[in-house]
Amino acid sequence: MILWNIDLTLVDVARVSRDAYAEAFMRATGRRLVALPQLAGASDSEIFFESLALNEGMPGDDQRQPADNDLLERYSTELAAAFGARRDLLAEQGRVLPGAAEALAALARVPGVIQTVVTGTIKQNAACKLRAFGLDRY
Repeated sequence: MILWNIDLTLVDVARVSRDAYAEAFMRATGRRLVALPQLAGASDSEIFFESLALNEGMPGDDQRQPADNDLLERYSTELAAAFGARRDLLAEQGRVLPGAAEALAALARVPGVIQTVVTGTIKQNAACKLRAFGLDRY
């Protein structure tokens, strides 16, 4: 079995992701996302909680909300919606990283090899990223 990370291993969709994170954050918390934490290697839940901490006390932040599972669930739902609304932009503003499609295709031809992903991205968005570039067939 081969496990692939999606972001910055197979594809780069950082521009689209940043916009989706900002929209989801606003919808879930009622606060503008002014500062975004380091994204590389972070799961969507880590990004959310770090964003809460980074944006605490920012201008326009007149309502603190607890960092709890209900808020994370609301954010995840909003993130899936915001990302889904941008699915057409993935291939336009993102890219498959050099050699990724070729590596997936070559390994798909090897008998007995199973390829899947391990990612911190929520399931809906992971599938959307792979589909946008035709990588989901592998």
